Amino acid sequence: MHDVGPPRLGVATRRRTVGAAVVVLTLGSVAACGPVNAGSAFEAQFTPFLVEREGLADFEVTSQNTLPWSGEATVTIDLRPDLTPRQMVEEVWAVMHHDVDDFVGYDLVARFPARSGDGAESVAAAPFDVGRPAPDETAVRELVAERIERGRDIVALGSGPTIWEPSPALTRLSTGADALEVWRELCAAPDLLSEVRRLEVRTGPVDLAEQEPRDVSRDSARVESPAEEGCAGLEDIGEVLEAVTTETTVVHYDAQVSVAATEREPTLSIEPEAGGGSLTAARTRATDLGVVLTIEETASAEDG
Repeated sequence: MHDVGPPRLGVATRRRTVGAAVVVLTLGSVAACGPVNAGSAFEAQFTPFLVEREGLADFEVTSQNTLPWSGEATVTIDLRPDLTPRQMVEEVWAVMHHDVDDFVGYDLVARFPARSGDGAESVAAAPFDVGRPAPDETAVRELVAERIERGRDIVALGSGPTIWEPSPALTRLSTGADALEVWRELCAAPDLLSEVRRLEVRTGPVDLAEQEPRDVSRDSARVESPAEEGCAGLEDIGEVLEAVTTETTVVHYDAQVSVAATEREPTLSIEPEAGGGSLTAARTRATDLGVVLTIEETASAEDG
């Protein structure tokens, strides 16, 4: 059993473990009953359970008391990387099954070791919505196993160290593979995106020791829309980017698609290599497809 020390209410002390699986639980507001500091109460009650879990390599609990009788909390647990697939399912189920006196529904994201398409060590994830303690049923365990397999399938679309980070706000896939190429594969397998609303794919180096992308210029493609409409917008962006590359080398690009009422046009921002072409053909193609194309000046061009 690992020694994590005494937890501190309301304080994040995140520690990351290479190749370890992580589970993130985000709890929403609770009704105006029970303890006044609902987030802190949940944290105090849930932490002892995590301390006793032998399948955990590490964990953290943070909480926030947003209003009287209302709060939020986040629980992060690192599953031991030596767990078998069956043990991983049982550990995630045990967390979902655990009940406390001041229970509230929460979002759960389970992270676990995986391999990218070229075999590199990576981290995958699987999201869950837990409205009440999960029953001791085969169906629940089958759901956990299915989500774990889906997370691994998504990571397998990447190359080099890859991290899949589901989140209610913005899900991110960080990988060495080209962002638009990964999106094309995701769009060809829509079942992989059934749990995702907003997804950003980022291309560039990934540091698994810190479980985050390195701070460098990265290509990215973000979709804030249902999968079908978002994929159509990305196809148009891909055509514009192809037209750009026939005239110059692209140093960096950022693509975004949104179907919000005020932001329906796909956007593509590129940084071309200094001294590139006029990009006349690319501008024309962008206009024809309804893609907003922005061309950034390179540092050398600004200096000159």
